[in-house]
Amino acid sequence: MFRSGLVWSFGNNFISTSVVIFLAISHGLNWSGPYLGMLIAAPFLAGVLRSFAPVMIRRVGSVRKFCITAYLTEIVFLWLMLVLGRPDYLSNRAALACITVFWCLANLAEHCGTVAFFAWNGEIFPEKTRGRFFGMRERWRMAGEMISLAICVAVMYVWENDAFLRESVPKYYVFALLAAVGTVFIAAGTLLLGKVHDGKCFKAEKSGATAETLTFRGVFRELLEPLSDRRFQPLLIYAAYFSFITQLEQAFQLTYPAKLFGEKTLFFGAGAAFVAVQTLRFLIRGGQVILAPATGAWIDRRGVVPVLVFSQFVTAFGPLFYFFAAPPYGWVIFGSALCYMAYVGLNVGLPQVQLQAAPPGKGATWLACYGAVGGVFAFTGALLGGAIYQDFPYVDFTQRVCGGCPVLRTVFWVQLPFLISFVLRLGAVPLLQKIDN
Repeated sequence: MFRSGLVWSFGNNFISTSVVIFLAISHGLNWSGPYLGMLIAAPFLAGVLRSFAPVMIRRVGSVRKFCITAYLTEIVFLWLMLVLGRPDYLSNRAALACITVFWCLANLAEHCGTVAFFAWNGEIFPEKTRGRFFGMRERWRMAGEMISLAICVAVMYVWENDAFLRESVPKYYVFALLAAVGTVFIAAGTLLLGKVHDGKCFKAEKSGATAETLTFRGVFRELLEPLSDRRFQPLLIYAAYFSFITQLEQAFQLTYPAKLFGEKTLFFGAGAAFVAVQTLRFLIRGGQVILAPATGAWIDRRGVVPVLVFSQFVTAFGPLFYFFAAPPYGWVIFGSALCYMAYVGLNVGLPQVQLQAAPPGKGATWLACYGAVGGVFAFTGALLGGAIYQDFPYVDFTQRVCGGCPVLRTVFWVQLPFLISFVLRLGAVPLLQKIDN
């Protein structure tokens, strides 16, 4: 499991949302256009279909086989996206459509595989030590991402500083090559899962499935079952709220470094905004590598809800560093890494609390429901955030909120979304406190 997490995450980081956005930019995507919000939002909507993963797991008859198949299917969709989305193959509009559609399908396959993966782990690891397992897995996963992140930055540095490469290799093919290499490691990490034994409850559930449970009515009833679980409802409310507010700010967060450091400013021969984003991501993951095992052990000793509450509270202060970062003090943005490191508590704890709330043998259904609810609201938040960003009055550091007010004369309109994000993120803390540990 640990080796698989390291290799899989190493490859997966080569084909992140940021990489897909850069692929789309090579086709003429405008940072301020509505397509940016749609490209961020669409995979979340596709992920809602993960609700059917438990039914498909029963039909396959093996949670391990379904998990591996889903991840390998993701690779097929990623290759279709890279091949059909080439700038020399289709028109810009058609290529953008291919990138969007196959990116959504790849995300759907990954979401279904992840539902099976965590349900599988819930079966083979006892609850009293599951936090430590998830913590160690998070360490290996973040370590893989850090390595691939460093490679991505190095490749982009070489391309930006070599005139021959820039003229002979379009930027699309640089990112496409990174993505293609990533799929190889995703496949290798997936195949390593074949060495782990299968979950026992899924085989029993398969053998005990009746004809009624496989009908449309039975499937629909099963999909709605977690929604009526009063113990699970506070967690679903949190999923809806937090997914919405985090995606609402994504269009602003992705474009903020370019506004802060200048879109054409170079740093060590590469775009300063690109270097800033990658450095921030590297710092966050480095902190999570250090904190992940201790977080898992803390969950096993004290329970998962206190860890979730503490992590949510600390991460809420991350946007404040974006708010206070303004020219010439752009370096302040790196302070957010100290807060976003606390995401490790959410990454380790949320799968654990979902499994705890699920009845025996129903882990996949409860996990899928949580992901589907979060996906609907994440889609809505990302789409709305993209629309707000498009119509936002001042998206750079040229207009102050109020030049005559002593308090507001140093605040620009472009900073306000992060102050609002801070307040909204704090609002998620009471929601977590209502969860039954």
